[in-house]
Amino acid sequence: MTAGPPYFSAASRLLHWLMAPMVLAMLFIGAGMAASLSPRYALLVSVHRPLGIAILALVAIRFVNRLINPPPALPATLPPLQRLAARASHVVLYALIVHWHDARESP
Repeated sequence: MTAGPPYFSAASRLLHWLMAPMVLAMLFIGAGMAASLSPRYALLVSVHRPLGIAILALVAIRFVNRLINPPPALPATLPPLQRLAARASHVVLYALIVHWHDARESP
């Protein structure tokens, strides 16, 4: 296994901290949209859609950034099962972000 850089690149950190609040906002907006037939439903949708498109674009940028700037290597002392869980959680998170966007954007 090749050793990666000792830390995440500045671009990786920036993308992470741009996306984290956006994903959290999407969760709360989506829950608000699904919870009731609020009079604010149209407002929530008008925020939800462009935010979802922005997140999807950032996921694509983040994927390219990850290919260009690989993440730091996991600690050598990490047990194989935890190593697998760490990698699988990233794949599942990206898949869920893309799937939720896809599912929510249908008319």
